[in-house]
Amino acid sequence: MTNLYYHSGSLPIESPTYIKRDADSQLFDALKNREFCCLLESKQTGKTSLSFRTGKRLKEVGIFYLYHYMGKNSPKNSEQWYKEQIIAIIVDSLINYKIDLLNENTTLKDVSTKLEKWWEARPGSNLRKYEDFLEGHLLENIRGDIVFCIDEIGSVIEFPFSTDEFFEFIRGCHEERRSKPQYSRLTFCLIGLASIDDLIRNKNENTPSFNIGTSVTLSPFPTDLNNEKSLKTMQPLLNAGIEDISTLQEILNWTGGQPFLTQKICDLIVKKRQSTHPQFTNVEEVVISEIINNWQDDTHFTTIQTKLVGNQKKAFETLDLYKEILEKRQIEYDCRSEGQTALRLSGLVLKNEGKLKLYNRIYEQIFNPSWVKQEKAKLRLYIEEFDSWNEWEKWKETNNLDYDLQERYLLYGTKCDPVQQWRIKFNKDNGKLYEKEGRFLDLSEAFWGEVKNLFSDLQINEGTMESIIQSANDLTGGLHKFNRIVFNIAKNNIVVDLQQDEVQGRLEDLVFSHLNLFEEYDQFQKDRDQFLNQDDSFELISLFEKITQNEPILFDEKNPQHRKLKDMCFIILDKEHNLRILNEIYGKILNQNWIKEVMAGLRPYTKAFRDWQHSDRQESSYLLQNNDLKLALEWLGKKPTPKLEEGEIEFVMTSLVAEVWTTASPSVQSEAVLLITTSRPSLQGKNNYSDFLLREILQWTTSQTAALKKLLEWVNESDIPVENIRKYLEFLVRSQIKNWSYQELFDFALAPHSSYPEREQRIFITFDQYCLGEIDQSQIQEPLKECGKILDKYQNLNENYFQELVFNFLKTKIARISLMTQQRPEQETLDVLLDETVTTSKGHLKSILIFNLENGLPLYHNKRLKSDDPELYRALFADGGDAVGEAIEGFESLSKIQEALDNFGKVTAFGNLTYSIFKLAGGTMMVYFVELTTPFAICFIAPDGINLGLVVTRSQAKIKEIKNELEELGF
Repeated sequence: MTNLYYHSGSLPIESPTYIKRDADSQLFDALKNREFCCLLESKQTGKTSLSFRTGKRLKEVGIFYLYHYMGKNSPKNSEQWYKEQIIAIIVDSLINYKIDLLNENTTLKDVSTKLEKWWEARPGSNLRKYEDFLEGHLLENIRGDIVFCIDEIGSVIEFPFSTDEFFEFIRGCHEERRSKPQYSRLTFCLIGLASIDDLIRNKNENTPSFNIGTSVTLSPFPTDLNNEKSLKTMQPLLNAGIEDISTLQEILNWTGGQPFLTQKICDLIVKKRQSTHPQFTNVEEVVISEIINNWQDDTHFTTIQTKLVGNQKKAFETLDLYKEILEKRQIEYDCRSEGQTALRLSGLVLKNEGKLKLYNRIYEQIFNPSWVKQEKAKLRLYIEEFDSWNEWEKWKETNNLDYDLQERYLLYGTKCDPVQQWRIKFNKDNGKLYEKEGRFLDLSEAFWGEVKNLFSDLQINEGTMESIIQSANDLTGGLHKFNRIVFNIAKNNIVVDLQQDEVQGRLEDLVFSHLNLFEEYDQFQKDRDQFLNQDDSFELISLFEKITQNEPILFDEKNPQHRKLKDMCFIILDKEHNLRILNEIYGKILNQNWIKEVMAGLRPYTKAFRDWQHSDRQESSYLLQNNDLKLALEWLGKKPTPKLEEGEIEFVMTSLVAEVWTTASPSVQSEAVLLITTSRPSLQGKNNYSDFLLREILQWTTSQTAALKKLLEWVNESDIPVENIRKYLEFLVRSQIKNWSYQELFDFALAPHSSYPEREQRIFITFDQYCLGEIDQSQIQEPLKECGKILDKYQNLNENYFQELVFNFLKTKIARISLMTQQRPEQETLDVLLDETVTTSKGHLKSILIFNLENGLPLYHNKRLKSDDPELYRALFADGGDAVGEAIEGFESLSKIQEALDNFGKVTAFGNLTYSIFKLAGGTMMVYFVELTTPFAICFIAPDGINLGLVVTRSQAKIKEIKNELEELGF
């Protein structure tokens, strides 16, 4: 198995694992075009390897490439440094170009000796001599373009002398090319681990920025191997031993494309695979066991650590900045920030699209928040308090809070005094506290001074003062205004005379007996009022109740009630982002008694609802009944609709079902609750809706969930009237079931009876078959006989209005089909009589109908009506099948007219009703009420515009004959 990976120093020029990046062409093109270049990147990102490759390419196009590595020794003075550069140039020229720049037959052995002689013979400063060499020897002896690359330029930061003049000289070479054209052939390239600002030591406001030439950026290796271009770029690494794309992709997921780490992990994995006893299972295992768990043994990581914390004067601010990136994942990049530059050059973070981001998962796991906290603690005695204070300041600013809790984090007493002494010494040693840190220490000093001044007129030791401050913060959460009240309570009640261990208990008792002093806080009153008479007050107080009971309420930014609570002065977020009450004082003021009182004013059923919830919604004794349920339904109907918490609707609807469906089993009641709670939102969007409609629907469908589901669907598809809900529901049911099959009518009228046998069901299916023409008239005679017995059997067993209405309609349909299939010979005489009566009326009559008033069914009519007036026929008899037409639905009510008028005649001695005339806008109906063995209504229907007297005369002449024929038929 091949293993060509290399991670010990720069890659050999011909290394097969070298990965070309944009910087390759960027650096080559810039140097070729005589542009000064800076390649200032973090350690082990491929800077030197790139410089070697670029040098080779430059030589190939005729450009002289000279290289000097500064990382070996640290010169004692500027003379030694300049000489080292010149020696490197001379040696490189001798070895690679066979040119003796000193013109002294110089060999490699005597370069130093001859240079020393040359140096001593020259007047002027060290820089002047350096410049003389470049102009008089380098540029004179080499007539083509020259690139001088200085690697590890960041070493100058540690030099015991200033190198500012050198960088000013480089600027001059670049800017004075017009006046000194020979310098146009000399191009400098600086490579290293530093920033330009670090290289120049003695900067002031008049120091020009070093913004010349081209700054080359070394991007990470591409990390998305699903991208064809990226895969092609990374092919050299695949071919060097890893071979499979998925493994390389996993490596890149860990390294973020960091060159050194990528090569190293590839090497580790290949070696694991090549070992006699391979232990490799996956990339993660190798990364954790070989890299993360042993990071302190790897100079790559310890160099990063040194870069971050080596400079103690700047380390604290840098660590704080890195902590912010860890938390936010990225921040806006600011090129002016020294801290950001230091972080970027450490290699921990990466500049990308104007952001400073974490470089990779390996760095993130090694240099994690715990590591940051540990390093900061080494630098500052007060790190825990400062970090907590800093977090609070950010939180306060982000959320625009009107109150301040910083005193719970400030230093005081035996912690404050030593820190202030350390600060004085730190400043004397030219240490620099960054702005936030200085402000924290200033506030701490001021706070401790204020407390000492408050108690200055009393005999009190500092230990007791510290106990008072600690106890006050425990009670107030650090709230500034409350702390002052507590301090004054302590001062005025001789708490100062107590021992340290006695302070807390005594001060707590005093504070809780003076709670009225804390309720005067304006912000508190404003926030407390949000629990009263607002749309979401009940939901707010319900959440608040859970908070006071220490129930974890994880803050949800999308939840409007969570946002409101978070902004209240008595609520804070803890470190786990749970909402909790700020302090014990608020907990005492806003206690359970206050919460219950508020809830009672917001909901008429609060206590019952809470008890029901606490029983896991199982205990039926907590459900609402009678007037309590009525009040709840009225409350839910308030406009605008109140905002409800989860479970409220279920509670009220469960109460409603339990009250109306008393005899239903718990499982049936649960099903009903689910149906109405599911339908309720869409019903609420309709005009005239109220939850009292649900009560009426439940009463109509008691204990029959199938009927409930149907009726809810029909109501949802129709317009709800303002009044007469009962008649509305009756009309709705009638209008829907008239088109039902016998099977459907059976399902809702009889099937709910659990004892109903399947044999009886098949009888009703027979009627559907007959109506569909699948069987003839003779085949339903027996089912008709059986059907009558069945209907009599279940006559008085209906459980609700819905079932009763369907049952009666089924009876009507059966009676109708019975009439249609039982034509007797004696009926022909009646048929002829009715037809002749209408025909001889010469248009004064349109039809004659004879109704059975017991069931409202039309028994007989003039047979020629269907051909003479098809439109009227369809209105009366629908499609001529077993259905009753819409025009005569409800005609059984005619018997009520007869009863009412007979009663009137009896009481007034006017006698029984003989006939009634109904004058309509477009016609007239005369109804004769005839009492035989069955009560009948004989209706004469006349068109508009006829002589009413003539109709009366003709009808009276025929009524006796019709009555006689009915008697002949056995009525």
